[in-house]
Amino acid sequence: MKKKLTAMVCLLGLSAAFLAGCGGGATESSTPGSADSSTTSSAPVDKGPKTTTNFSELGQFNMETIDGKAFTSDDLKGHKLTLVNLMGTFCNPCIAEMPDLEKLNQEMKDKGVQVIGVVVDTTDGGKDVPESIEKAQKIKKETGVTYPLCKPDDVILGQVLKGVTTFPSSYLVDENGKVVGEGYAGARTFDQWKDIVNSALAQVESK
Repeated sequence: MKKKLTAMVCLLGLSAAFLAGCGGGATESSTPGSADSSTTSSAPVDKGPKTTTNFSELGQFNMETIDGKAFTSDDLKGHKLTLVNLMGTFCNPCIAEMPDLEKLNQEMKDKGVQVIGVVVDTTDGGKDVPESIEKAQKIKKETGVTYPLCKPDDVILGQVLKGVTTFPSSYLVDENGKVVGEGYAGARTFDQWKDIVNSALAQVESK
């Protein structure tokens, strides 16, 4: 898997300046952490490009964080929504987005929302990739995020990551791991994510 991801990054080198994510299909015009100052709470926020969702629920996963702690399906319980952010240590837009995701995680926790990151290049063929784990730990420290950064297990690799061509790609799931709304390709600002999450919360709470 690591070889495939590395090859993808190389191929994207020429077009990276025009993308909001590492991969085809993302055309976000704003950069992470730099919301347009003209945006107001009453104005609609551009939610940006979507990505194909090849799954309807996460299934029973059992991941481990880059810090060696467990993060399983049970950790979704008690949260109305979990934002699952698929990212890689090779992906600059992924890293640039992380402070905004941390802000979202902190400001919306009282509404039952949490954020988790899945660092896709920390495993290869089911085995840990030490250099990528070390890089992810450094990135976590530098960005100041407190939400879990997880190593994908077989369930996430086989069910969620299958078919994903853009990083970051993100999905909102309910406490049972079922996908709410659409998948989102590319990085977004805090205001964009807040708008997306509030819309999804309204959807969940109306059931």
